[in-house]
Amino acid sequence: MNNKNMPINSGVKLNTDDFLCDLIIQNSFEAVCFLDLNGMVLSCNNNLLGMAKLNAEDFIGHHFSVIFHESIRKSETSIYESFISSNNQLYELDTVKTLWDDRIVNILFKFTRFTHSKDNKEQIAVFVKDLSAEKNKENQLQKKDRLMQGIAEATKTLISSNDTEYAFNAALKILGTAAEVDRVYIFKHLVLDDTEEMYVKLLCEWAAPGVESQIEMEAMQRLSYSRFEFLQFYDNFSKGKTLKFIIKELPAVHQDIFIDKSIKSIILVPIMIDNLYWGFIGFDECVVNRIWTDNEESLLITMASTIGAVIKRNYIQEELVKKNNQLDTAIKSAESAVKAKSEFLALMSHEIRTPMNGVIGMTGLLLDTLLDDEQREYVETIRISGDQLLVIINDILDFSKIESEKLDLEYNPFDLRDCIEDSLDLLASKASEKGLDLAYLVENNTPNTISGDVTRLRQILTNLLSNAIKFTEKGEVFINVSSELVDQNVHKILFSVKDTGVGIPKDKMGRLFKSFSQVDTSTTRTHGGTGLGLAISKRLAEMMQGEMWVESEPDKGSTFYFYITVQSVASQMKVYLHNNAPQLTDKSVLIVDDNKTNRKILEVQTFNWGMKYVSAASPFEALEILKKRSFDAAILDYQMPLMDGVSLASEIRKLPNGVNLPIIILTSIGKKDESPEFNKLNIAAFLSKPIKQGSLYENLINVLQGKTKSVVRQSTFKIDSTLGTKHPMRILLAEDNVVNQKVAKKLLEKMGFRADVAANGLEVLEYVRKINYDLIFMDILMPELDGYEASIIINNEFPAEKRPKIIAMTANAMQEDREKCLEAGMDDFISKPVRIEDLQDMLNKWGNIIFEQKDFIFNDFLKRKAGPKYLDENKISFLTDLQSDDDIFFLLELLDVYINDMPKIIDQIKHAVDKVDFKHILFYAHKLKGSALTLGIDKLSELCSEIETLAKLGENDAKIKQYANELFEIFEYVIKELMQLKEKYLNMMGKE
Repeated sequence: MNNKNMPINSGVKLNTDDFLCDLIIQNSFEAVCFLDLNGMVLSCNNNLLGMAKLNAEDFIGHHFSVIFHESIRKSETSIYESFISSNNQLYELDTVKTLWDDRIVNILFKFTRFTHSKDNKEQIAVFVKDLSAEKNKENQLQKKDRLMQGIAEATKTLISSNDTEYAFNAALKILGTAAEVDRVYIFKHLVLDDTEEMYVKLLCEWAAPGVESQIEMEAMQRLSYSRFEFLQFYDNFSKGKTLKFIIKELPAVHQDIFIDKSIKSIILVPIMIDNLYWGFIGFDECVVNRIWTDNEESLLITMASTIGAVIKRNYIQEELVKKNNQLDTAIKSAESAVKAKSEFLALMSHEIRTPMNGVIGMTGLLLDTLLDDEQREYVETIRISGDQLLVIINDILDFSKIESEKLDLEYNPFDLRDCIEDSLDLLASKASEKGLDLAYLVENNTPNTISGDVTRLRQILTNLLSNAIKFTEKGEVFINVSSELVDQNVHKILFSVKDTGVGIPKDKMGRLFKSFSQVDTSTTRTHGGTGLGLAISKRLAEMMQGEMWVESEPDKGSTFYFYITVQSVASQMKVYLHNNAPQLTDKSVLIVDDNKTNRKILEVQTFNWGMKYVSAASPFEALEILKKRSFDAAILDYQMPLMDGVSLASEIRKLPNGVNLPIIILTSIGKKDESPEFNKLNIAAFLSKPIKQGSLYENLINVLQGKTKSVVRQSTFKIDSTLGTKHPMRILLAEDNVVNQKVAKKLLEKMGFRADVAANGLEVLEYVRKINYDLIFMDILMPELDGYEASIIINNEFPAEKRPKIIAMTANAMQEDREKCLEAGMDDFISKPVRIEDLQDMLNKWGNIIFEQKDFIFNDFLKRKAGPKYLDENKISFLTDLQSDDDIFFLLELLDVYINDMPKIIDQIKHAVDKVDFKHILFYAHKLKGSALTLGIDKLSELCSEIETLAKLGENDAKIKQYANELFEIFEYVIKELMQLKEKYLNMMGKE
């Protein structure tokens, strides 16, 4: 209710006549009546009677308050009386009043005093205007604005919040407040699976203060549509229709369907998602019978659409989260599977490599003993079988690492030709056993040094070469390398490995690069293998930004191609790669080889060195050529049909042009004939195939300069028995396997080391705490305490400069195992089965490091221990007179006297200086000077001399104190040096 009182003061009296008053009353657009001072109605117009809904006889002649409800008539009479008694001429009242018929209206009253001209009596004119329609319209607009603003804020809350429950509760509160209702709620439509019964469930609610909340009511969790059958809830909602009711207007029998009996009006708006009914939002009014306008209804429909969109978004997000969680679970499961697979492979690697380490190690030691030929053959077979098994294990592990994306490439500069030659060296003996020619040619446009993973490139080449040799019974295996410049310093290097073997049928080509697949899968196949080698090689080539493919023809051989993309690295050009080498320029050479590929390689190489070559495809052709002309040198193949290289050399020596001809023989066998007949042939050099360019270059220069040093490649590795002398170290071997203990200990003994053995991590700690070891070979998997834990404890207990270096020695060959070792504080890593070469390299590497660290620490210790050097042995005269143990004994006694007496003299000087006693300062400084001169301690003598001079003068005690303090500082160092000198001569006498 809004009261607006507007009193107006005025001294004007209105004079009129009856006619004029009647005219005003009847023609006024407003409702008008006239009252006497007692408030009784004298007259009124029809407008007033119409507005009040009264008859003239019920109003005229009655008190004006009859227009109001009887409950407020008394208060309205008092208001009128207060106006009459006031001096105000005019009075306005804008108020909401309840009329006699219970109507609530917004009315504007204007009271005006005037004096009637007829009887000169004062009367009151009342103008009445019903403002209800205007006020109602204004209120509706304000309500609409508040509702729109509330919907906007609620929408913002729903969209911006990630917490669905909070967002809906907050939005309902905003909507309820803005809509000025008593309760707002959201129900969700649900269906029972077993009975297909449809019902709604209350999800969230906001209730105004003082209004009962229904969210905790059990009935609201499953409210059947059947309860509202009369109102057809589901039929209307499923079609997107809004329902609104004033409860008292419903049939009495249906007014009780709502649980809250205080509800007076209600509006329910369906929430649709993709045109499908999801649930509804409802608004309860418990105070008034509210009639919702069409505009308000439209706004609520818009709000319901927003809620539907938010629910859909949340559903999508929930599904996305669910899918992501499922994906995360799947990824974790896959990662766990990969981890389990890797751990299993690592464990199996350890379990297989551990006994293999014993087998290969023991066979290696056995081969170094005296064996007859039959025994040696058996042992060699065991060793070869072990090596083959190791290759298979390595293939499986590499494949596992590639599949799990755990294999990382390293990028370091390396010599491409060295990599190729190393690969050929590894398989030269196998090729030689089958009588195959093994050769390579690197085209001139190929960079010498490139950046990449030399180990993995060598692995590809070795794999392809091994396959080529395996499937080739006669002929050759040839590597050709060329390069194409892609960008500045970026090259695409193409490799081809060609053989003259069995070839591959077209229908079997698809199996080549598949994992665990072989061309020949029959049980009668002649060649074994895991079927992983080519798959691994192809993946490695792809990791090096390249490709791999094959061309083949059955019974004619195969050529495997692959390229890698690398950067060239600037490096010093090797001498044998220079064109027109001065020592070889214009020298003539005869090349004899029945193999066309070998001839081509030798022709290219000698031509590049500036030589003039003539080639012969057979010994007989070579002899005919030599009968016609002479050469500066000849290169002969050892294995040729009808006549071998040695026989050809014998025939050459019979020719005039061949008597003194320098001859180089190339062989795939790897050793030269030591028979007397062979020595008579005066062969200049005997080289093993595949021929290395550097080796051939060096030998050609040697033979042309008259040097006959034979260069023969030695493929066997020799143990350095002096290694222990070169690098004296205390070594602890941590290994729980008894066989591996024996193998490793024996290998170390052969290298000149003596090693202690610990069977588990606890024993390692016991040994390390008692003995200062330089190096520990630490097995990883050991009982009671493994190598990781033992290494961590050692690192925690000992400072870095004092603890031993720890080398992990494990059969776990995965990269993550190496990283785990380093994380545990280990210094290096060596894989099982341990090869002698690797072990020796490791000892050399760490022997040098340990020596350098010890040398640094020792020198630093001596420097810190010794401090400044004050004692000069060369100035101690009686040291030159030492001739016997008695003389040394006398020296030691003398040093004891000085060591014991000098501190006493120093104390006397200090006491005298404190008392400024020049007499005693002079006496003791002179005495100490004599001792210092005898022992060759010049600095001490000089200080004593200065103090003595000042003491004689009996003045400048401040200067004396300065010299004395310096004397006291160096005195401690002097005593240490005297004790070190004593220790030195004690050791000379062999005394402790």
